[in-house]
Amino acid sequence: MLTTICCRGGSVKIHQLQALVASAETGSIRAAARSLGISQAAVTRALRELEATEQLPLLIRAPGESALPTTARRC
Repeated sequence: MLTTICCRGGSVKIHQLQALVASAETGSIRAAARSLGISQAAVTRALRELEATEQLPLLIRAPGESALPTTARRC
């Protein structure tokens, strides 16, 4: 089973992409965690690892919500 994808910054794990997609779709890290059946801390950790790998912010965080940056929404 595929668990890692090679990207420009390094290896990206499937759970990191799942956390990003769920956060973008649900609009919050808390809701993403609920939809994935994992803790909010696990989603946050996955997102921070992915941002570190890619060396750019992937979500705009605000209390109670998260959103993709404008440039990411255009892709």
